[in-house]
Amino acid sequence: MKKIKLHWQILIALVLAVLIGYFLPQYVKYLSWMGDMFMRALKMLIVPLILSSIITSVANIGSGANLGRLGLKSLSFYFTTTTLAILTGLFFVNLKVLIEIVPSNIFEAMVGEQTLSIIFFAILFGLFINYIPKESSTTLNNFFNAVLEVMMKMTMFVIQFTPLGIIGIVS
Repeated sequence: MKKIKLHWQILIALVLAVLIGYFLPQYVKYLSWMGDMFMRALKMLIVPLILSSIITSVANIGSGANLGRLGLKSLSFYFTTTTLAILTGLFFVNLKVLIEIVPSNIFEAMVGEQTLSIIFFAILFGLFINYIPKESSTTLNNFFNAVLEVMMKMTMFVIQFTPLGIIGIVS
């Protein structure tokens, strides 16, 4: 038997959820837990996935001297666009956000899902991995690469439940 691809499963779940919500609203309360569980599972993955992927990426780029011309252009483009986005956001939302990018306690930032602070910490951590002795930096690189692999496997596992999550959320 041929398995239905995930994107078709999601589309079918979306249509089914709308139909259930419209024609059988009394049963929605029995389905909403699937959406709640799906969202909780996704939120569970956010912090470790962001942390491990950014630390691994920055650490694998190497020190500033090893970036090369392309890496330097890419980082310049990234920092320029990020800076413009941050400045625009700060102008329209809240000027205190700039100060809050630097976390006073990284663990509180992780618990509070302060994504920008986590990203800032991860970039610094990944960068400074390159400035410690080779043996230690290799150990940390291997560790965060392994964490990233596990997080990607966990993410793919949770993604398989997207159709059920869609039914629970949309219905």
